[in-house]
Amino acid sequence: YGGITVLPMNQTQKMVAYTSPTHFLNLITSTQAGSDLKGLLAVKPKGLISINLNVATIVLPNHRIDFMKEWLFRLGSYEVDLNWLSGSTGELSEEILSSVGSVDAQKMENLPNLLDRAISIPSADLNFMFRKAILSLEG
Repeated sequence: YGGITVLPMNQTQKMVAYTSPTHFLNLITSTQAGSDLKGLLAVKPKGLISINLNVATIVLPNHRIDFMKEWLFRLGSYEVDLNWLSGSTGELSEEILSSVGSVDAQKMENLPNLLDRAISIPSADLNFMFRKAILSLEG
């Protein structure tokens, strides 16, 4: 479930220090961290990315579609890292870069508390979350 971040799971895990995919999912769906980490999430906390027969479906994206296309292309061909995401590599246009956003370092200071809370939250009901995401598209 770390795949719903714009960074690879191993980089996200080093930054956020979650212990399992379920822990991360609980963190972003059931605590303030979903908002605090918004810049790192490809989809909103109740969204999803589905890949089937080489077709990627992005439900409730957190970023502009042109950024999402760049991100998916980059994932398939190169490495995505904080330098690319911040625009320091010069590969993102100014227009896309202005919409990407970042993570506030001050909000990251509260992350250990949110991680502690998230570990004791019961596992998320993925079927319920999927139905809720699909219903939001129909509404």
